[in-house]
Amino acid sequence: MGRKKVRQTDYPLMDYMSDDAADKSSIANDTLKFFSGLKKLTEEIKSREDILRIKYLCPAESFLDNVTTLFWEKTDNSVSLAFWGGLCSMATYLTMQEIPIQIGCQKIFPNLWILAIAESGNGKTFTDKRMKQIIGDRIERIPGAFTSKAAIIEELKRTTGKGLIVRDEVAQQLKLMRNPAYITLKDAMLCLYDGSIEHTTKKEGRVVLDDLAISYFGCTVPSTLSNSLTAEDLVDGFLQRFIIYLTKPNERNMKNCLYKILDKDIDKLSESFNEWTIKSRKINKFILSPEAETTWEYWYHTHFNSEYESYYKRYMFAGIKYAAIYNTLIEKDGYISKENMGWAIRLIELSLDSLYNVMNNHLGFGKWEKSLFRLKTYIENNPDVNPRKIQMSLKMRADELFYILQNMYIERYGFDTLSPDIQRWYEKRSRQASRSSFIPNNCKAI
Repeated sequence: MGRKKVRQTDYPLMDYMSDDAADKSSIANDTLKFFSGLKKLTEEIKSREDILRIKYLCPAESFLDNVTTLFWEKTDNSVSLAFWGGLCSMATYLTMQEIPIQIGCQKIFPNLWILAIAESGNGKTFTDKRMKQIIGDRIERIPGAFTSKAAIIEELKRTTGKGLIVRDEVAQQLKLMRNPAYITLKDAMLCLYDGSIEHTTKKEGRVVLDDLAISYFGCTVPSTLSNSLTAEDLVDGFLQRFIIYLTKPNERNMKNCLYKILDKDIDKLSESFNEWTIKSRKINKFILSPEAETTWEYWYHTHFNSEYESYYKRYMFAGIKYAAIYNTLIEKDGYISKENMGWAIRLIELSLDSLYNVMNNHLGFGKWEKSLFRLKTYIENNPDVNPRKIQMSLKMRADELFYILQNMYIERYGFDTLSPDIQRWYEKRSRQASRSSFIPNNCKAI
């Protein structure tokens, strides 16, 4: 008899099987371990509450400071939406001016991929319209409602390849990716991030667009995102490509039920952005100072482990891009300082805190942590327990028990803390798993 089919909504995570299940199982296991490590980091961050507030991420009297102040004083929108919209616009402008960051022999542009998650009513559409007025035609905005690789290429052929895509309701695009009729869409997005995309048509033959450096600013609501994700979105690294930010209630000034932004306010901010562009154009390239390198490497190695490289490598490069943008707001000389890197690390920690909250509260990873705690407590109280008793008492299937032991329990508490019966059972299951890799079917996001 086959395993009972479990509805996706019954569990926090969804079954993910394929021809290369062994490889994807390994990546999925790393995802769960990454979540556990992320929990420890966010606990440290929460002890320094200032890092979690947008106002501490804006250098005084800078364009970012001006734009977030305006939205705080004259709307009840989440000011973080204006902050990230402004940051993406600045990143796009620097990229369009082809001002690179030099790291050894490598040159990277400061383009960003940001996914802002906000409940309905937070002002996503209103904020984007005002930001569009403020920035004007100084950056190239690319329509984001494409549904295929061919459509993306047609749009990009009319651009410099270094513009900004703004996409509301990104989750709708994620849903399209699961439809066989739009099978090329996800591949196109992955290629777009990597900077090179190609497609073959009967009319034009093979079309290749290289040297792309697109910025992407997407928005969605939490419930739609969690319902739209599949296992593959994390396994193939699609979601990893975005720096995720989850808006917070304290970012809204609820006294402002009416939006009171005036044309003169828009003009003033537009001038502030223009002054920033004039000063930024004097920079030829960004270079990391030795102090900035040391600061970043210390933080990088302190908080992360190379075992989870696919996750934090992208955050590492995003941090360097943030530091370059902060340089344009402070010293304005292209020489990334320790202070610039300090600002960038604050922003990275804020993003990681959001990522943890999304994984914990909206993608269901936290339920694995609760299952681990229940298992640990039960074993401590019943040191001679056997696997069958655990499954009956905790209502846990055999594959769930093995998965938690393999990826969480043994690493944290040690193999020797298990009873002889569990040790023998685990070793037998390990031999079976090595011949047929699997991921338990209560997996939604990994």
